[in-house]
Amino acid sequence: MKCNYENHYDSIFNHGFCLVCESEEKEYKMTFKELQEKENFDDRDTAKFFNLNYMSYMNSTAKKRYQDTLLRFYEYIKNT
Repeated sequence: MKCNYENHYDSIFNHGFCLVCESEEKEYKMTFKELQEKENFDDRDTAKFFNLNYMSYMNSTAKKRYQDTLLRFYEYIKNT
């Protein structure tokens, strides 16, 4: 997958495709909020999962990517 964004170069170089664009294009069956409600966890639990303190997670520019990662992982586990 080629990426037209110059600032995504590191992702393409390290992974062979653009992880940023791929996660933006992915449509999930549920939202992150729905996943939290279904599995009964909150933002503090998400921060712990990624070994971050709560405020670092909440203020992170990567917060959306963390959420997409959990959604992707959840869908993978449910489909296997």
